[in-house]
Amino acid sequence: MEIRQLFKGSGSESKALPENMEISPESDSLMNYVVTYFTPLISFNLYNPKSVIMNILLFLLIGLMYVGSSATYLNPVLGIFGFRIFGVSGFPNAHHIISRLSFDEIETVKKRRDHVIRYRLGDGIYIIRSDKFDT
Repeated sequence: MEIRQLFKGSGSESKALPENMEISPESDSLMNYVVTYFTPLISFNLYNPKSVIMNILLFLLIGLMYVGSSATYLNPVLGIFGFRIFGVSGFPNAHHIISRLSFDEIETVKKRRDHVIRYRLGDGIYIIRSDKFDT
């Protein structure tokens, strides 16, 4: 997957959001992700070989756990680019969506039955965009 697919939506389709779709922000999960990496970095000592080796092993373990549990969508870099993460139900084959739209904007698009551009990023993860709100 290329990063430009996040911005261009290559391989995407245009559909209305399901009427029965429910969304919830995932900001608490994102904060857990940041804290998971932040805490070991506080104790990191570049001049202590034991500290370097332990941090490398810890980051590899954490990374493997996130990839193995399909939680790569929690990457805080997405937040830097203005994307928000939402847990969803009632959206076929999806458990999370990533969007630059706010919670209120997604609810408005859903109620008005406007079409959104959606792109499947991975197992149960979709990126959605709307030309009306998203630039």
